[in-house]
Amino acid sequence: MMRARIIDKRRMRIASTCWLLSALGLLASISVFMGTVEALATGTSDIGDSEFIAGCLLLPVAWTALARMCSAWVTHGTISQWWPHVGMFAGLCCAATFTVGLLFVLPCSLLAIYLWFEL
Repeated sequence: MMRARIIDKRRMRIASTCWLLSALGLLASISVFMGTVEALATGTSDIGDSEFIAGCLLLPVAWTALARMCSAWVTHGTISQWWPHVGMFAGLCCAATFTVGLLFVLPCSLLAIYLWFEL
C-alpha cells in the first residue's frame, strides 16, 4: 500500500511561483522544440548550427528534470541522483544556446540551481 506524501505548503508556493513566473519561457521552449523537431523531420529548414539543434533537443530534458526535482523537494521525497546532474547539464546547454531567453526562465533557473545543491 502506498503512503500519501505530505506536501510542504511553503515549498509548494515557492515552486508554483517560480513555474508561473517562467510560464512564458516554458511555452516558448515548447514552441522552439516543436519547431525544431518539425524542421528536422520534414527537412524543410536549413538549420545548420549543431549547437542550436542540441540546445533545442535538450529543452524537454531540462524541464522534465526540473519538474522531477520540484516534485521531490515539495514532498520531501527522494529521486535518483542523476536527475539533478542531467537537468543541470541540459539547462546549462540550453542557457548557452538561448542567452536572450534566459531572462524569461530566470525564476526556474534559480530554483534549479538551488535544488541542485539541495537534493
